[in-house]
Amino acid sequence: MLWYPSGSRDDRVVDRPDEFDITRPAICPHQAFGGGGRHFCLGSALVRQELVVVFEEIARRVGAIEFAGTPARTRSNLINGYKKFPVRLSSPAAVRR
Repeated sequence: MLWYPSGSRDDRVVDRPDEFDITRPAICPHQAFGGGGRHFCLGSALVRQELVVVFEEIARRVGAIEFAGTPARTRSNLINGYKKFPVRLSSPAAVRR
């Protein structure tokens, strides 16, 4: 299993790996999605293109997007995301008025 919280915590490479140090040299490149490290996502180029298409279509079909409630985060050791992110979409005609 890939354990994301353990990334860049190898004490043979990083001095005091559990401490945040803004002056630490970048000896360990970012290893997450798209970072280019050993765990680089092979599907990242496809996902980026899919997101471009999705947002272009949303922008073409929807007049406005606004928050419609409080977002709820996912509790997980593996991912950092949302399980609920309510929004309200209005038609393009409603925005022009």
